[in-house]
Amino acid sequence: VVYPPTGRQQAYVEFSDLERLDDEEFLNDNLIMFYIRWAMENVHARSKDALDKRIHIFNTFFYSKLTGGKRGGIDYSAVSKWTSKVDIFDKDYVVVPINE
Repeated sequence: VVYPPTGRQQAYVEFSDLERLDDEEFLNDNLIMFYIRWAMENVHARSKDALDKRIHIFNTFFYSKLTGGKRGGIDYSAVSKWTSKVDIFDKDYVVVPINE
């Protein structure tokens, strides 16, 4: 399953990911990103005040890349391209999903 069906920010759920929806299972990155994309599309469709433009949600891999520096340090260069086209200080909400 791909959502949204077109565009650059698609999320993919494979058949094997569906087992993660069973009781006592943990969600994986694919399921989390799928839900985030779906939720943001719904916010965009229903928002009269462009709420979706005031929110930035990073990919589920952002945190692991950011904290994957030498000796467990912060590696800003690993995520610099992810933040180069968006001014996160201009947003009302910045969401960093952490999936460990």
